[in-house]
Amino acid sequence: TNPRLAKLARSASLANKPSNTEDDPKAGPHTKVLNSNIDTGYMHLDTYAKTRKVQAYNAIDGYYRKLNNERKEEVARNSSDADDFDLEARDVVRCFEHAMVVIVGEQTVFRNVVAPSAVRGFEDGDFTENYRAALSSAYSHVAACVMERVVRIVESTFYKQAKAAAGNVLGAGAASAAGLRILDGVRILGPTLAKHCDLSDQKAGMIKTEESKAASTLCIELHRVTVKGCQKAMENLTVNIIDDPLEGARYRPSNAGVASVSSEVVTAIRMISKFTSAYKTVSKRRALSWDPQTGDSAGDLDAFSKYIVSKLCKNLEEKSKYYLKDGGFVAEGKRHIF
Repeated sequence: TNPRLAKLARSASLANKPSNTEDDPKAGPHTKVLNSNIDTGYMHLDTYAKTRKVQAYNAIDGYYRKLNNERKEEVARNSSDADDFDLEARDVVRCFEHAMVVIVGEQTVFRNVVAPSAVRGFEDGDFTENYRAALSSAYSHVAACVMERVVRIVESTFYKQAKAAAGNVLGAGAASAAGLRILDGVRILGPTLAKHCDLSDQKAGMIKTEESKAASTLCIELHRVTVKGCQKAMENLTVNIIDDPLEGARYRPSNAGVASVSSEVVTAIRMISKFTSAYKTVSKRRALSWDPQTGDSAGDLDAFSKYIVSKLCKNLEEKSKYYLKDGGFVAEGKRHIF
């Protein structure tokens, strides 16, 4: 064993490992990739993977934190939750773009530095099968750390927005629109990300193994998490409409004026209506309570709009009954007007 390589390997393993710091208590098992060890059987490849994964992770994590701080300053000047949710969704899409830049950079480092220099000890430049598998695993380990952070960002965004929008119809509508915006970003950038995460190619001297599929698997997980998050966000919107309080001047004006929930639902529909393709992606893959059909037979955004309007009408009908407590013809008139 080369003493210098052994020293480098020990330094890499003792380096400060980045850790997940988001406050989402429902983190999936895929978040354990970052702090896992890699053992390809080739010390120089293990050293490369352990060192570069820290740099790659910090690149995407630092970028997200920078965007997060800038957004907080922007929100401090504008206290609208709807604008905050939309800005946060746009920042998540920017993280997708930055992740692609980081992974392409790591791909360049790997192809031009690691792969050529690592084979100098082989006769006639031929790879053994084990070594080709080790090359794939080492690169995938680095790319998987970037994708893991991206998945965590998406998970924590859905979690925080759902928490902030609880009991707020307008906030729930903004959270649904933000989730669909994120899904649009995944739809557009996801296939390219998956392509750059997988370097398993016989012509490039690498072969596929279970370890080399880690990054590609996280790309699939990113799509699944985003679709599921969108479904939950839209379900939360319907629940907030159904559970909108029946009493109170804000929720049921004493003069039979327009209830605030009506305008909030209209605003929510307007915010969501821009993302027809993203909604179709959700309805095709998830059995929704208002549209249990999946695949090509799934409904479009109109089905969801009709559903939440029907729930709005049901809520207004229940509110109107409270006017009858006052008794008399005036109360009956208020109920009909409302």
